[in-house]
Amino acid sequence: MLGIPPCNRDAFQRANETLVSFSVRGGPKLREHALEANDALLQLTALFTPLIEERRKFPKADLISALVRADVVGEELDDAVVLAFCFFLFLAGHEATTSSITSGVLLLLKNPSEHDKLLRDPDAYCRHLLKRFFVVNLPHSVPCGRRPKIWSFAARRF
Repeated sequence: MLGIPPCNRDAFQRANETLVSFSVRGGPKLREHALEANDALLQLTALFTPLIEERRKFPKADLISALVRADVVGEELDDAVVLAFCFFLFLAGHEATTSSITSGVLLLLKNPSEHDKLLRDPDAYCRHLLKRFFVVNLPHSVPCGRRPKIWSFAARRF
């Protein structure tokens, strides 16, 4: 989504792991962990900066291109703001996705009958999960009298 080239994904992954592990560390090595986290932020800066510069010159269909083209009160976002958005989107998106996938696989392993249903008819199972999600969550998230809009264009990208 951000437009990270495949050749850089391992470096992004390592930086992400360092930052996430720092968020739960402490104790007598806190200073050492903080220095590692700072190095990871410098690494992310070094990885994102050329992507931002490239997308300003040659936009693609990704979020970095959308950020560098964004118009806020008649002005485009400067590189520091785009970089901050990239950090936030990368770290939050990566962690949420990783946790969701891990939790989903764990639930399927703990519930073999659900796993079998998924394997038998993936489309029907996904519709069932979406229906259940919206029945449980939607009444609490949509203002009364408004119809929800659901976009599924990002689904089934596997």
